Amino acid sequence: MPIVSVIIPTYNRKKLLIETLTSVFEQEYKDFEIIVVDDGSTDNTKEALHAIIKNNLIKYIYQDNAGSSSARNAGIKNAKGKYLTFLDSDDLYSPTKLRKQVVYLDKNLNISIIHCDYSKFDNSGIDLGYRNTSFFEGWIYPSILKQWSMLMGVSCVMVRSNIFEKVGFFDESLEAAEDLDMWARIAYHYEFRRIPENLVKIRAHSSSMSANKEGLEKTFRIYLEKAFERDPELTRRYKNRILSTMYTYSGLNLLGEGNQTLMKAVRNNSKKAIKFWPFELKAYLGILASLLGLKTRNRMVRIWRKYARYK
Repeated sequence: MPIVSVIIPTYNRKKLLIETLTSVFEQEYKDFEIIVVDDGSTDNTKEALHAIIKNNLIKYIYQDNAGSSSARNAGIKNAKGKYLTFLDSDDLYSPTKLRKQVVYLDKNLNISIIHCDYSKFDNSGIDLGYRNTSFFEGWIYPSILKQWSMLMGVSCVMVRSNIFEKVGFFDESLEAAEDLDMWARIAYHYEFRRIPENLVKIRAHSSSMSANKEGLEKTFRIYLEKAFERDPELTRRYKNRILSTMYTYSGLNLLGEGNQTLMKAVRNNSKKAIKFWPFELKAYLGILASLLGLKTRNRMVRIWRKYARYK
């Protein structure tokens, strides 16, 4: 039985997936299995992986397209390792990632989740900077409520496999932020720990989800409903702050797009953010940036992505 299960959901990323898999094969720690869950790819992903599958180097699971949460859940259900870790199919592990997280969990039996710092890069390979995640250690649940945003990439996390018996699987009803929802559920019951090293490279993407008003509102509603179920008093205290941060980041994520309709969505989301929490300075930045030309806006986006605390 493998100690670690590496779960890789993928959809139409056959070219990037090979590089991602290579970063796992090059790990110093070797006691792992790789589970690739193909979420209905139409780009001949299976054919591209033929030699790897034939040599039993990975466990390949195909399913009809149902989204990344469904794919991750399929991986969890088929995993045999006592530790589970995730890797998006365009991200990269450093060679020491698995070893350092396994050593930590082996030595600290009272800890169930460990994450690490990371760096981001864009589709052109440009380095977008190092992300220090030291502010997410210990019991971080209140911080998640107040500062709704991406805490760390899914690819940075390793957990004990039994954690899902307590918190459940990824929520397949969410159209966005399904990983944040999972971290919130885990954080309510468990303390987070961190390895203060850059062990993962995460590819940055802009998200059209932020312009999908219906999907966005649904995601916010479900997230808040769950928060109220877990801790009504704490959620009620931070409700406006939660909604403000939600709308702020959903707007900022669109700034790299050239479409003026999306810039209108940035302004609308930022105005809603200010309505809920007038002190959210990033929302004002979103409005200002959306009125600038594309080149100037892109420079602002690069700066923001490089130095933003949470994204």
